[in-house]
Amino acid sequence: IVGNGTDVTLTLPNPILGREIGIRKRSGGAYHVYSATANVLDLTGTLVITIIESNHKLTYLVADGTNWIVMNTV
Repeated sequence: IVGNGTDVTLTLPNPILGREIGIRKRSGGAYHVYSATANVLDLTGTLVITIIESNHKLTYLVADGTNWIVMNTV
């Protein structure tokens, strides 16, 4: 859970096959959640730098063994 009101850069663990992570941006404000590494992709395989932009969002990432894949943002 992130929510300190300023931009947050996360260093994700190694993407071990099948590992799942949920990231929640709990508070309002114009800050974003970023990945510190270049191994987060959307479902089309496009690199994702900003994991969460909108307020009060929850994003699920699933590891494919090499990358983190953004599966869902609600």
